[in-house]
Amino acid sequence: MTESTAPESFTQGPTDVELLEQTLAQNLDDTARRFADRAALLECGPDGDPATGRTWTYRQLREESVTVAKALMAAGYEAGDRIGMWSPNVAEWVSLLYGAARAGVILVNLNPAYRAHELTYVVEQCDMRGLVVACADARMDPPATARAVARESAPHLRQLIMLPAGSGEDAYAHVQAGDVAGRHAADPVAEGTWADFLAGAARVSDEDLAVREAATRPADPVNLQYTSGTTGFPKGVTLTHRNVLNNGFHIGELLGYTEEDTVVIPVPFFHCFGMVIGVIATVSHGSLAVIPARSFEPVSALRAVAATGATSLYGVPAMFIAMLARPEADALDLSTLRTGVMAGSTCPVEVMKKVIDRFHMSEVAICYGMTETSPVSTQTRVDDALELRVGTVGRVGPHLEIQVIDPIDGTVMPRGEVGELCTRGYSVMKGYWNNAEKTAEAIDAEGWMHTGDLAVVDVLVAAVRDRQEVQHQRQRDGALPQPEGGGDQRGVDNGPERGDVDREEADDHRDLDHREPVLELAEALHLREVDGREHRHRGERRDPLRHAEPGRYHRGGAGELRAARHDEQEPVQPPEQEPGPVAERHAPVGGERARGGVGGRH
Repeated sequence: MTESTAPESFTQGPTDVELLEQTLAQNLDDTARRFADRAALLECGPDGDPATGRTWTYRQLREESVTVAKALMAAGYEAGDRIGMWSPNVAEWVSLLYGAARAGVILVNLNPAYRAHELTYVVEQCDMRGLVVACADARMDPPATARAVARESAPHLRQLIMLPAGSGEDAYAHVQAGDVAGRHAADPVAEGTWADFLAGAARVSDEDLAVREAATRPADPVNLQYTSGTTGFPKGVTLTHRNVLNNGFHIGELLGYTEEDTVVIPVPFFHCFGMVIGVIATVSHGSLAVIPARSFEPVSALRAVAATGATSLYGVPAMFIAMLARPEADALDLSTLRTGVMAGSTCPVEVMKKVIDRFHMSEVAICYGMTETSPVSTQTRVDDALELRVGTVGRVGPHLEIQVIDPIDGTVMPRGEVGELCTRGYSVMKGYWNNAEKTAEAIDAEGWMHTGDLAVVDVLVAAVRDRQEVQHQRQRDGALPQPEGGGDQRGVDNGPERGDVDREEADDHRDLDHREPVLELAEALHLREVDGREHRHRGERRDPLRHAEPGRYHRGGAGELRAARHDEQEPVQPPEQEPGPVAERHAPVGGERARGGVGGRH
């Protein structure tokens, strides 16, 4: 079946390729059976050098996931318990993703730059049992922050697992083994090393693990990701095995991935871009996932491509601009590239032309989605014309539906008229963790996820206005109560790389080579074309992570979602003049309404 269309603003994706009814671990097992000795994961050494890095075959990655699963069971984790990963991109991220999934434990993605109050909120909101912690760097000291959180709060927390700082004898010099001193809660928190944690796996038999695995279902939660919270508490998006596995798999299918592909992933694993579009898409196809560096470094990414003969490269437009600006972009052989994913903001046409011409990425794709939809709902196809890739975010994905409704009364709009974009299908989240009220506001009785983005389905779909304007319209018409005032000072902004995002430095110059601004951009997978600048609204500062200027919409070729362009938009700046934060795309909107009803709004 191919994409379906209708006179009304409704479109359904193809269903030719079946959905996978597996857990993440089962899918890894299948891949390991088919491609046991093929390279699965490569963590490059300094400067993107694979020769000094670490490599796992699919057999080894599967074995590592088994070890992690047994270690979790030995440490007392029950099915459904939560363990957090607070680290930039490292190989252990992937091991924990699949090991936790195998043990039925829910992995909680944590922004590596959370400050203590932000970390505390997430740890407490999901009753986190354990926390895997990165080593300190020049900017932050995660071990010290984690100890402070364990000492002062987090009554359900029981374990801090410290990742190594390199591979030498002093790799764990930063670890203070034993119970965290001065804890206020009654139950202790034990601190130990990642190596000691893995050693516990010896206490769990294959038979015991098999029982745990057999009880884990594709519909079970496997991942929690926290949305931004600017008018209240942030919400934990609860994603299932079925959600993220199928989204990653079908993205890979549309990109044409096979076991012959090598994918360089400089975008963050704590976000769906890195975890689903990156890791899960590659593992489900037997491809090689390459970690060029712990955080984005243009030269490391380029060297990783050249050294591995990569066929695919990921990034937001600002990342590609940074890579294009480096002399290595011309000096290195990047001719093996054919595809990749660009998301986070709409790509300027000249940047896309350069990516295609200089990086040879003739099949690069643009995606639109949000964390609540696992994340991708629409994607351009590898044979789409250039104007469709720079002006649209593609057609609806396989086994998914989109519709555009009147944001006031909920009726489905005729094609060519503006309305609110809604998504339905396997990708829609299970709900917000421990927050039934907000879940009901986001997902209606027929299973539609209300994005809050205004769009047009004609020959194209165009985003016109942001979700805040939808909310304001509903409030003016009396369909919604007024929003909660003020928010909570302990809320988390999971959009930028630094919690609540350089509030005092928002207008300062920041180098793209630095981690914060680049991951800040990578955090936003969104539909609208935005200028990334701070906006003013009614005399007040608008949070750049939640707002975008209204734009004008366009029409063009069949079945596409088109991003709006603002008449006053400034071009994306090169690395020397990096733009500020872009609009956050992860906090949903909607109502508890059937197709045609009216509902609430967070």
